[in-house]
Amino acid sequence: MIVKSQSIRQCGSGYNSGDDFFFSNFFNVNRPAISFKAIGWRPQTDMYETEDEIVVVAELAGIDQKNLKVILEKDALVIRGIRREECAHKKRQYHDMEIEYGPFIKTLKLPSSVDCNNVKAEYKHGFLEITMKKSDVSHERFEIDIQ
Repeated sequence: MIVKSQSIRQCGSGYNSGDDFFFSNFFNVNRPAISFKAIGWRPQTDMYETEDEIVVVAELAGIDQKNLKVILEKDALVIRGIRREECAHKKRQYHDMEIEYGPFIKTLKLPSSVDCNNVKAEYKHGFLEITMKKSDVSHERFEIDIQ
């Protein structure tokens, strides 16, 4: 059973970190009181490979590029960031709330090793596309610049 909140929600100010968001919203009565989701959210992703590359596409609409980080960690790709709620600082009563805000982390196990020197990440129109050349050598940790 999902309990619908009757309170009026105020748009919050920006959060400095995921911890700020978590602690500010843990007992937030403006969202449904019971949820079947874990705290936080996970963006939708596609991952496919060709003969030479592995490609990951993440749907990240409404996220400022400066709030995104992409890291290669051994055999995994980690995408983390935060989607901040923007509004005109007016009180409002929601009738439906499906868009999720706050911090997220998505970890994808890669099907093979990739060359950390041959990775391209491009963010446009709400999609982050990461193209990685396959390699026989794995790397410990490498942060990827987003174009």
